[in-house]
Amino acid sequence: MRYLIITYVLKPDGQSDEVVQVKDKLTSYHERTANIIMDFKEFKIVKARMAEPIPREWNTIYYYYLNIYPDIFKALEDKNPQEPK
Repeated sequence: MRYLIITYVLKPDGQSDEVVQVKDKLTSYHERTANIIMDFKEFKIVKARMAEPIPREWNTIYYYYLNIYPDIFKALEDKNPQEPK
């Protein structure tokens, strides 16, 4: 477990679903379709694309999603134990 991959899928009724995956490796599919890709080994944002511009700083995105997915973040941090650069 190295990458947190978040993809927003727009439904016909205008609502969106958030699909969250944790993967060891990225594929070209993830790189094309995901909105957010966080690398917990290198502590960097691989991709951050939304309808409106968003910052690509690790801390900004990290603390936003930490409140939403605390258990996933804990598991990722346990698997990648090192201090951010």
